[in-house]
Amino acid sequence: MTANVAITRETRRAVLAVPRSAVSTERGVKYVGVVEGGRATRRTVRTGWRDEHQVEILEGLREGERLVVSDA
Repeated sequence: MTANVAITRETRRAVLAVPRSAVSTERGVKYVGVVEGGRATRRTVRTGWRDEHQVEILEGLREGERLVVSDA
């Protein structure tokens, strides 16, 4: 007999979270692509909690900003 179990260790509410594919790292610095004035620009962010699908953004991004997201 087998079972699939999901254990929730922590629940976060009212956080800004983005898809993991939106966050890149270069030389230890995390950044996202943000659309500003019709062009994509790189913006440094500070991240927090993450799961297999999303990453919490603590600094560097505001709710409602448009992101460049990779399909990969």
